[in-house]
Amino acid sequence: MFRLITLYNSNFKKYILVVKLERSFEWKQVDDDEEKVRRDIFDERGEYKRAWARLIRGRYLEKAKATAIPWTKENVCNFIYRCRVLDNGIPVFKTHYGTTATGEPLYFVADGNYYVLAVCWLGKNTYYGRSQWFGPVPKEIVEALRIRKGDWKWLTDEYCPEEIKRKIYEAPIIF
Repeated sequence: MFRLITLYNSNFKKYILVVKLERSFEWKQVDDDEEKVRRDIFDERGEYKRAWARLIRGRYLEKAKATAIPWTKENVCNFIYRCRVLDNGIPVFKTHYGTTATGEPLYFVADGNYYVLAVCWLGKNTYYGRSQWFGPVPKEIVEALRIRKGDWKWLTDEYCPEEIKRKIYEAPIIF
């Protein structure tokens, strides 16, 4: 972020001290038009916009990265169990975040692998109901998750042992 400080030297020449991101500074002499100097500093193509973009990317986008756990029967069953039994929520598996103009889904894809975001809706909002990324996920499973309704039920039937399955289906939904 820039901070502008207007100063005068002993010859009454006007200067603007430009402090850049609290780390460095530079002097800009103001000949006649202080507004022109300020426009140059804050110009859309100027250093201010680039520095601001670097700051935002460095501080916020890096923190947005998440790690995915492998798509295995044990991991998927464990998430469903934590969401249904421990948090009393409803597991939802998100495969995409929107569609193109032609209606094609925009899948969660990174490095050529498909990812799924598992979200625990409703429930008590405890640690056990936290969202979880899974990946890489086989494309046929991603397609089935996208098309089917009640995906946590068929995943429970396919991935969980009988004892866990019973606890999952008996758990109440709290909202």
